[in-house]
Amino acid sequence: MGTPPATAASLPSRDDITRNAQAALDRQVPMLVEQCLRPSLRAKPTPAEVRLTFNVTFDAEGRQIARGTVEDRATARADVTRCVGERLEALTIPPPGVTVQVDLPVTLR
Repeated sequence: MGTPPATAASLPSRDDITRNAQAALDRQVPMLVEQCLRPSLRAKPTPAEVRLTFNVTFDAEGRQIARGTVEDRATARADVTRCVGERLEALTIPPPGVTVQVDLPVTLR
C-alpha cells in the first residue's frame, strides 16, 4: 500500500533525515575499514585515512535510490573508493514521506 501522503507537519526535519542516514552509513564503516582501507594501507601506508562524501537520494519509503561518491583530493585512494563502492550496502532510513537527497561525509581510518 505504501506510505500515506505526507503533510508538512508530519515530515521529519532535514536534520533528522540526515542524522538517520549518517547513522545507517556509520554502521558500515568498520566493515569498510577492514575490507577496503586496511588492505590498501598494507600496500602503501599514506595517506592513512580516506575522506569521502556520499550524495544519497532516498525515496519516500526511505530506500536508497541513488548514490554518488566524492573523493577528498588530499586523501584519495582509488582502490579504496572502488572497494567502498562495491561493498557499501544500500542505505535505508525511516520513511521520510518525500524523496530527499543528503550529503554524508565519512572518514575511514
